[in-house]
Amino acid sequence: MKRTAILIILIAIILSGCAQKISERSLKEVQNALRDIRNAYQSRPDQYGDSVYTVEDAIKDTNIEERVLTDWNFEIIGNPPEKYVATTSMGNVLGSGKKVWYNVDEKAYHGYGIDKEKL
Repeated sequence: MKRTAILIILIAIILSGCAQKISERSLKEVQNALRDIRNAYQSRPDQYGDSVYTVEDAIKDTNIEERVLTDWNFEIIGNPPEKYVATTSMGNVLGSGKKVWYNVDEKAYHGYGIDKEKL
């Protein structure tokens, strides 16, 4: 009985650590994706005003992994862009509806797992 309890506790600790690493990796990947989308937009400043260049166009111009595109939904706020936002989708290990964004004026990332909110 004691061995079973100890084993269950050890498994819980291991799984908790694995979940933390997966969450951290997911957040790093989305920050990289937001950076790549931002860079794609910055390469096309002449197209801000007429909305010809969309977030979908920016994604096509990057090498963001399909898995990241499945786990996150991307949007750009402002014209020219003020924020680059990613929101977790239904299948994301972090759960759905979590937001991470890059604020252009502050030159900083914010949101889930970055600010005071814990993973």
